[in-house]
Amino acid sequence: MPIHHDMLGAQLESTERVFSPIANQALGASSCSAHENVVIAGATIPLHKHAVEEVIVCLAGNAECSFNGGEAEPYGVGSVVIIPSNTPHTIRNTGGTELRQLSFFAGPQPGTEWLQDPGSVI
Repeated sequence: MPIHHDMLGAQLESTERVFSPIANQALGASSCSAHENVVIAGATIPLHKHAVEEVIVCLAGNAECSFNGGEAEPYGVGSVVIIPSNTPHTIRNTGGTELRQLSFFAGPQPGTEWLQDPGSVI
């Protein structure tokens, strides 16, 4: 059972967002995965879906999420967003600072399928 230190704190340098693994098969997880997700102010994570359920925990900033092309729903620090598998969604940073959140996936990989150009992401 590995313990990994200093896994959070991804820095935006040359992209509008960072999607950094903090738990996956390479790090010792076998049936789930987690990522730190950092998005610059005003940026949108384009329309996409995942093969597995996603749970997002907002740590800093304000955002909105649109599911299946519906009206965007706002969320902020302390919010938990639950996205069923294969649900098309977008996320937009609506605040004036970085959006920082953790994304947990009910599988060893997110299984992301981009429905729009993914833009600049690391």
